[in-house]
Order: sequence, then structure tokens, then C-alpha cells
Amino acid sequence: MSLKIKKKEKLETAFPRILREQVDEALSCLKNGELGKNEAIHECRKCMKKIRGLARLYRGSLGKDYRRINTTFRDTARILSDLRDRGVLLETFHALNDFVDRNLLKSPGVRAFEQHLQEEFERVEGDPDLGADQMMKDAAKRLKKARKDFKDCAPSSEGFDSIQDGLQKTYKRGRKGLPRARENPTTENFHDWRKRVKYHRYHMRVLQNLWKPPIKARRKELKELTDLIGDEHDLALLDSAIRDSAHEFMTYEEIERLREAIAQRRDDLRGRAILLGEKIYAEKKCKLTKRIRSYWKTWVTEKETQAFSLSS
Repeated sequence: MSLKIKKKEKLETAFPRILREQVDEALSCLKNGELGKNEAIHECRKCMKKIRGLARLYRGSLGKDYRRINTTFRDTARILSDLRDRGVLLETFHALNDFVDRNLLKSPGVRAFEQHLQEEFERVEGDPDLGADQMMKDAAKRLKKARKDFKDCAPSSEGFDSIQDGLQKTYKRGRKGLPRARENPTTENFHDWRKRVKYHRYHMRVLQNLWKPPIKARRKELKELTDLIGDEHDLALLDSAIRDSAHEFMTYEEIERLREAIAQRRDDLRGRAILLGEKIYAEKKCKLTKRIRSYWKTWVTEKETQAFSLSS
């Protein structure tokens, strides 16, 4: 399903179409038997994040519907969070092969902890009281209700006015999150910054067809930035799991060596993220908004010119 405004669409009419398609895509992910449960939940949650990003783009013209949409899809995504979080822990542990001493990872204690993570994931996935099947059914029920509740939801403004406030506010928050993360590099500050960066990335995806080459290039850099911060956050979660529950499997020395390797990797990821973020957020909010508005104006003119040529 396309998250982009189409060639013949207006900005204000793209919103209900994209919202509807993303809800349908989220439902399709939950029903897709070819995907594993963990992957199905991951893809479904991504759709809901895109919907929340879409709502943020149009927030200035949605009125009270903005909060309703944001709350509905935030709470629905949380239903699926437990299994996904355990899946992320396991995936992140497997990724340690890229930068941790292989001999350490092959030690009996570390392997026993890895097995513990695997068993915890399978327990949540397979337990009928805690399991993925019930989570997915509950989420699907909420998604179907949301599709009905928001089928008539539309922006109250037209043209660029329908998105200007949301585009500018989200970019501003991402720009403010950069120095906050740089000067006080806590897990919470980087995670909050990543959310703002990701929403701005979704906004660029919606608007990409206004002028594809520069906006697509910006999307690529935003994707790299969210990946860097996302990997850092996943390692933070794994580090907490090791700190809290690895003592019954690993020796003190193994725990310290593993946590030190993770800390060094997190420092590297943070440094790379800050450098890239300084480039992406170099423009002030008003300049970025003015630039995107100029893309939109030219895009509208091109459509009108093409329509006139076809009718002549």
C-alpha cells in the first residue's frame, strides 16, 4: 500500500485514502499465514506507526480527531508489544556476532543465556493465555472498529495548509531532540529523538512525489538515522536484560565483558547518529517548511499544465 500522495490527488484528499489503506494493510499482516507471528506483528505495528505519523502530518487540520486517531493506534500497537519486544531481544542478541568476540559468544554461560531468551520468546508466543494468537485477535478487533470510526475523518483545511502545522511541528521537535540527545545521551533521550525522526521520515514519504529526487534522498538519510538510533536502543534493552537476568547463566567476568562490548557499540552508534542528525536538521523549521511548500506549488502548477494540455 502506498504511503505517498498520488499524482492526481490533492493533499487533503490523500489523508483518508492513506489511512484506510494502512488499516487494511495492518489487518492483512495479522491474517497472513505465510508470515511468522513475530514478523506479522512487526509489520502490523509498522502500519500503525505510519498511521500515527500521518495523523501528525495533518494534525493542524484534524481538530479533535488527531488525538482520537493517535490514541487508538498507539493503544492497539501496545497490545502486540510484549511478543515483539522479546523478539527484538533475541534478534539483537544474534546480531552480537558482528562486533563481540566469538569465543565469548561460544562460552557455555552465554549460550545458556541465549537459550533462555529463546525459551522466553517461545513461551509468550505459544502460551494460550499470553500468546500471540490472542494478541493478534484483540488487535484485529480494534483495527476493524477503527476503520469504521474514522472512515469519514478528513482534514478541515485545503492544500498545503492541511499539513503545514504538522510538518513544521514534527520537524521542530526532531531538531530540538538532537542537542538534547547530544548533551545528555540517555537511552530515553535517544529513543524520544528517534520517534521524532521517524515521524519526519514518514512525512517525507507521504510528500515524496512533490519532487521525488531530493525528497527520496532525504528519506534515505532519515532511514539511516532511524536505523542507527534504533540499533542503539535495541542494544540498551539487551544490556538491561543481561544486567537483570544473566547472573544465573553467566559468570561475572562474562557479563562484564559482554556489557563492555555493548557499551562501546552503543557509543559508536550514538556518535554516528549525532553527526548525521546535524546534517539532516541543519535547516531551521521555517526554511524547511518554505522549501517543501515551494515543491508543492510547482507540483500543483505542473498538474494544472498537464491537464490543460490534455484538454486542448
